[in-house]
Amino acid sequence: ESFGSDKQVLVFPAGKCSRMIDGKIQDIPWTKTFITRSVRTGRDVVPIHFIGENSRKFYMIARICKFLKFRVNYAMAFLPEEVCRNKGKTFKVIFGKPITHTCFDNSRTPSQWAQWVREKVYEL
Repeated sequence: ESFGSDKQVLVFPAGKCSRMIDGKIQDIPWTKTFITRSVRTGRDVVPIHFIGENSRKFYMIARICKFLKFRVNYAMAFLPEEVCRNKGKTFKVIFGKPITHTCFDNSRTPSQWAQWVREKVYEL
């Protein structure tokens, strides 16, 4: 319903906040949902890059949970603490040029398009 409206919809295509991967803070691969919904509803995508970091504690907990193969994402329970820790700080948010929904044609799968948009966001 939200995608079909004229209201702005904010989507976190990774499904969770960034993690420490290969020594860099980055998202896990993005899901295709925002691509399929963009095409289905005729909505363009505006790439947004939020630049910030959580604490080392947060990333360590996330890594331990992954190592132990926990089914529950316990690191998310620490996000309120991370928000409070950053109270009063300034973050950089970069908005990219809108990507028209017609761009997402059959030359790639929706999952491939999602990773393509992810690359564009990281270039911002």
